[in-house]
Amino acid sequence: MRFRRYGIEEGLSQVTARCLLEDKIDGHIWIGTQDGLNQFDGYRFKVFKHHAGDPTSLSSNRINTLFQDRDGRIWVGTDAG
Repeated sequence: MRFRRYGIEEGLSQVTARCLLEDKIDGHIWIGTQDGLNQFDGYRFKVFKHHAGDPTSLSSNRINTLFQDRDGRIWVGTDAG
């Protein structure tokens, strides 16, 4: 087995992973950190964060839990609800 370590230099928003989820639809890995939600497609990270004034962004950057429902929607639990 081969392991690779990913950090901020590779695009992860923060090195402390609080929760992980493998997307059942796309196979992406979702990583909840203390500084945003990270989506990893096997090659690169896409980071989602709270943006003040944008009601469609995350309610907080501190991600506590992740869940994918039967319809494939990913639910994100944050400190702000």
